[in-house]
Amino acid sequence: MSNESTLYVEVGHSKTPPFGHSSILNWISNKGFEPLFHIYVYLLVLLPTGSLFGINIKFICFFLLFPIALSKHLADSKTTLSKVSLLFVVPGALLVWILIAQVYEANAALSYFQFKDIATTFASCWLVSVFCRNRKGADIRFLRTVLIAEIVACLIKITLLGYCFYKEIPVSLMIDSISDFFGTKLMSMDLDSALGRIQFVADGLIPICIYMLLRYRTKLKISSVSAVVMFFLLAVSLVFTFSRYFWGFAALAFSLGMIFSKKDHFHASVITLLCIVLLVSLPVIVDLYQIRFSDAIAGGSDSVRTEQIPALERFFLDAPLLGHGYGSYTPDVIRSSDLQYGYEVQLYALAGQEGIIGLLLMGVLLLLYYYPLLWSKGRFFSSHRFGLIIILFGWLAAGLFNPMLFNSAAAMSYAAINALSEISSESGLMSTLKSFET
Repeated sequence: MSNESTLYVEVGHSKTPPFGHSSILNWISNKGFEPLFHIYVYLLVLLPTGSLFGINIKFICFFLLFPIALSKHLADSKTTLSKVSLLFVVPGALLVWILIAQVYEANAALSYFQFKDIATTFASCWLVSVFCRNRKGADIRFLRTVLIAEIVACLIKITLLGYCFYKEIPVSLMIDSISDFFGTKLMSMDLDSALGRIQFVADGLIPICIYMLLRYRTKLKISSVSAVVMFFLLAVSLVFTFSRYFWGFAALAFSLGMIFSKKDHFHASVITLLCIVLLVSLPVIVDLYQIRFSDAIAGGSDSVRTEQIPALERFFLDAPLLGHGYGSYTPDVIRSSDLQYGYEVQLYALAGQEGIIGLLLMGVLLLLYYYPLLWSKGRFFSSHRFGLIIILFGWLAAGLFNPMLFNSAAAMSYAAINALSEISSESGLMSTLKSFET
């Protein structure tokens, strides 16, 4: 081999995964990998937790995918020694903060839970990268799967709301039952006797999907009619997240999508649909807006963050370099009795847990992951690159409002932005802006 840093196994003139000769493994590698991968994506988006009936099906699916993905990763001619070393360096580096947590006598179970969330996020992002890199058109198929999975999540939410409205059941009661079934806690709140707030773990994908539809619909090969229906479902689901962050992020994504995309009948249909919906449901929307921004609700959530920030700043200053380790928290303010390390202002908490060195490591990994977006050839101020960078920062801003940045569903947000960065775009920002002048 001419390049000593390139790792793959050659058989004849072909590159094959370093498996044994088992026909079952070969079939899974050649034929079963993609279907299993898409199932895994659906599980990440739709399931609020990994376990179903006491079985962690997300882990089982990942366990089946990992050896195949690893073999494909090693067989890829673009895989260098440095890329392989990251598979060992990153988990090893994360384990350091488990050891640090034990120095500060943090709860070992909490340390494991936070480590698992972060490691799962990184591992799922890596898995998507391997899938998209090794198959022609795989990035498009992955993005379509993410979009469809999120649409299914929207349909589930709308169905639950409709059922509660029809049966006059409090939404919070329904969501509490679902939370008990999955062994987690989903966010909900009753707005009146039959309507309420439902926030799923994967709702962070809604603004990204809105931008994806508006900006990359033709590349994703989605018809105008299907895209309008999808947009409507995403918008309805977005409203009932009852989250100011989601509303603001979605408004940003919508604006960027409308500005940077080629104008066609689909965009006219979206604008028309929005106008009709606003006119028909204006009283309801006004009521929802007034409730969400009332002192009782908005003031309450703001006061929680206002209380957390000074306490977490002191928490960080107590161990600024390496932090207190995973699972650690400040006793001055505790958000949850179950997972004490979780806070609304997640980035502040992470600074106290990982310190400056840990945050720098996260930053380096982020830069490496989004290398195609940030450092690839071409004009920096193209609409393709500029829009996605803003979307990326909009997603990362979630860490200032909600603990959403590290979980299996969050991995799909990171991966979707990365996959979109691989899609070429002909029109630049300047040509897009010029279209308004003609």
